[in-house]
Amino acid sequence: MKNTRKRKRRKMSRRGVWSIIVMAALVGIPIGDRMRRSFYKPPDKSEWLKIEGNFAGHPTEVPEYEEPQDDTDSISLSDESDGSAIDAQKADFNSKVKIPKKCVVIQLEASDIHTGCLLRLDDAHSYSGDGTAMTTIAHKKGDYDVHSADMLLMPVALDALDKMTQGYSSATGKHDLLVYSTTESGGIYNRTLPDMPTGYCVDLATEDEEGRIQPFYSRGEWLEENAHRYGFVFSYTEEDEDETGVDDAPYHLRYVGRIHAGIMHDRQLTLSRYLDLLTEHSTDDPLYYDDGSHTYTVYYVPKGFGSTDVPVPQNGKYEVSGDNDNGFVVSAEGKIG
Repeated sequence: MKNTRKRKRRKMSRRGVWSIIVMAALVGIPIGDRMRRSFYKPPDKSEWLKIEGNFAGHPTEVPEYEEPQDDTDSISLSDESDGSAIDAQKADFNSKVKIPKKCVVIQLEASDIHTGCLLRLDDAHSYSGDGTAMTTIAHKKGDYDVHSADMLLMPVALDALDKMTQGYSSATGKHDLLVYSTTESGGIYNRTLPDMPTGYCVDLATEDEEGRIQPFYSRGEWLEENAHRYGFVFSYTEEDEDETGVDDAPYHLRYVGRIHAGIMHDRQLTLSRYLDLLTEHSTDDPLYYDDGSHTYTVYYVPKGFGSTDVPVPQNGKYEVSGDNDNGFVVSAEGKIG
C-alpha cells in the first residue's frame, strides 16, 4: 500500500543563506578578474604621468626610461659632474694667487691675454688684435714731420710721441725727426715687424731742410738715453735676435708705458728679457720702481682655466696688459704687497 504521507519540507536557516552567498562571492571574483583582464588593455606608460608647470629644479618633461648601465662605464672623467672637474681646477689655481691687502679681483677672459702694450710679439708669437682704438697721426702736436697723415697710432702712444719729440727738439735744437711708418712699413724700411700692427710703434727717420730722408742706421744718443722717460723702448735689438728671431731694428720704437720702460732702462733689459723677468714676480714677490716722485708696483698673474682672477688695487691707478703668451702684467701706483 503506497504511503501517501507527504514529507515535511525543511526550511533553510538564515545562517545557511549567508554561507552560500559568501562562497559564491569567493569563487566568482577571481573568475571575473580573469575575464576582465582578457578584454582590457592598460594604457601606455607615457600616459601615466603628465607634469603641468615646473617644480624648482625639475624638468617640465618626463625623461625617457633608460636601462641602467654597468658601474664600470657609466661615468667618464670628462662628464663626471658637468664640468665640475674644470671648475675645481680653476678654483684651485685661483686660490694659489695671493690677493694683497686693499686689492680686489677683476675677471679677465682668455682673449684679454692678447691685448695691451706688453705683448710678446716675435717670430713665434703673432698679433691677433683688431686695432679699432687707433687714431690717425694727423692729430699730432709734437715737433716732427710725418711721411703720411693717414698713419695710425694708439692715442696713448701718439701723446707720448708728441712729448718725446718736443723733448728731443728742446734738448738738441734739432727739428729733423720724421715718423716714416707706424702699423705697416715700406720704402726705406721694407719690413713689417711683428709688433707694428698693435699701433704702439713708430719707425723714425730724419729729414733735412731740402726734404731728403735718411734712415736711422743706429740709435740716436738722445733717444737711447731718454726715450724711456716717455714710455718708449727699442723692441728689437741685436742682443736678443736669437730669442725673437727678428733682426736688429735701430729705427723702431715701441710704446710700453713709462713704468715698464723705466725698469728696462735701469736694469739694462731688452723687451723680451723684461717679459721673461716679469714671470718670476707674482703678487708674492712684486717688482718695485721709484721714478723719483712715486713708487710703483709691478706683478705677474699667470692665466687660469678659461677666465682669470686678477688682483688690482681697490683704490688707486693701475694698468693691466696681457703678454700674448701665458699671463697678465699689472702695474699700479703705490706699494702693494
